Amino acid sequence: MSEAELALSRRMLAQFAEQEGYALGTVYVERIEQAPAAFEALVASAIRDEARAVIVPNASHLWLIGAAADIASRVAARTGALVLEARHVAPDALDGPRKPPGEPERGSQGVLRPPMAPPSPPPDPLRPGP
Repeated sequence: MSEAELALSRRMLAQFAEQEGYALGTVYVERIEQAPAAFEALVASAIRDEARAVIVPNASHLWLIGAAADIASRVAARTGALVLEARHVAPDALDGPRKPPGEPERGSQGVLRPPMAPPSPPPDPLRPGP
């Protein structure tokens, strides 16, 4: 994966997380010579942070570790998190900076954390308004 492709993948993960109401945590990339170190770090992070989901740009990003369905099952069994693909993010939604300053950048698989603050509950239709 080239640096440009890696940058695009990072923006895709961030945009997908934002669209789905998650906060993107650490992003990992698996290096051939170190596999499966990044995957194990991702799983440990997902367990530690009680992540609800792990996202990848698409299932092909898991090929170094194994078959996508097997990996998704392993992640779910070990962490309770879902594995989601971000490939449906529109390319035009990726314009502009998406990474907060100072956030570490380490790859193409990301841990999704719940939003920082839960949304406000809808108004009670049975309670009179102000």
